[in-house]
Amino acid sequence: MKLLHIITGLGTGGAEIMLERLTTLSSEDVRHEVISLRGMGTVGERLRTAGIRVTSIDMIGLSMPLAFIRLVSAIRRSRPDVVQTWMYHSDVIGGLAARIAGVRSIAWGVRTADVRLGISLKRGTILMLRAGARLSRTLPQRIVYVAEAARRSHEGEGYDPAKSVVIHNGFALPDRATLATAAAAIRQAAGIPVDALLVGTAGTFTAQKNQVGFVAACAPLMAARLDVHVALIGRGSVADNPVLAEAIAASGAPERIHLLGERRDVPACLIALDLFCLASRGEGFPNVVGEAMAVATPVLVTDVGDAALLVGDTGTVVPADDAYALASAIADLANLPRGALTERGSAARARIERHFTMTQAKDRYLMLYRSLLAERGRG
Repeated sequence: MKLLHIITGLGTGGAEIMLERLTTLSSEDVRHEVISLRGMGTVGERLRTAGIRVTSIDMIGLSMPLAFIRLVSAIRRSRPDVVQTWMYHSDVIGGLAARIAGVRSIAWGVRTADVRLGISLKRGTILMLRAGARLSRTLPQRIVYVAEAARRSHEGEGYDPAKSVVIHNGFALPDRATLATAAAAIRQAAGIPVDALLVGTAGTFTAQKNQVGFVAACAPLMAARLDVHVALIGRGSVADNPVLAEAIAASGAPERIHLLGERRDVPACLIALDLFCLASRGEGFPNVVGEAMAVATPVLVTDVGDAALLVGDTGTVVPADDAYALASAIADLANLPRGALTERGSAARARIERHFTMTQAKDRYLMLYRSLLAERGRG
């Protein structure tokens, strides 16, 4: 079976990481190829290194009409059995190109649960969402949502409910012991004492991820306990970010807030934390929460997307955009005995192992693709 994945870009993000995992952990009878609409990015380079054929169409600005023709040609050359698109622009543009190229087995990929303009989506993305709603009844054979919350919100926007399928992200289960030395080195390099209690978050700096709110929620605990430190991981969590710098200055303890920036050693960074906090205002199925759980770091999340479903009874859930509830929960968890936090982390990892491994996610995707071919009489 030949699978062609079309994605908007291949920078570091939830959809891109899931695509990388799916294409590099697959069955022997499956071949993958990837087309990026907007450049290679770090994930594209890693895919090429792993032996996956990757093509960039460079669909930017005035080049879009010619790039669309190149996209159709690339799909024809690939001759895939199934086309899987990832995210709105690829769903609409890639789906149309695949249909013109003669492909009938098309699965869309929807990764967003929060469809509010200005919070989760930009105006151009909203236009693609609305185009997707109109085309959803005729273009894709299935619409794969990353979360139940994403399915509900998009069906409410007019997406065809008869085509809905939910496949949650899957996660690797790193050996915490083998990463312990790297985690200790991360703390040492950042100047975090060995006995400090480290509370952290991770993700690209955006209003939706709410890093500013996270810093503010940690401030009362830092004022009460001098052993508490805070870490922010991800693109944009850097000293020259003026919005974040202002929030840190207002915290009252800027010397105990550590900006780790974008990292390639995220699992080790998450192990370095004593408590992980997702303070987001909106999510689909938050990868970073699953990654923290997979390395047995206890988690606190806001009730966004499928975050509560992911953590189950192993984590703490608070309402989104409730600063008092977030600050109170961080303090309550930080004040637990270290042994209790360790038990919570172990339970979180066990939940990932039972329900959300990458192997389980891969099997669900392949089952879907085979069912699409069977419906078309090619299975």
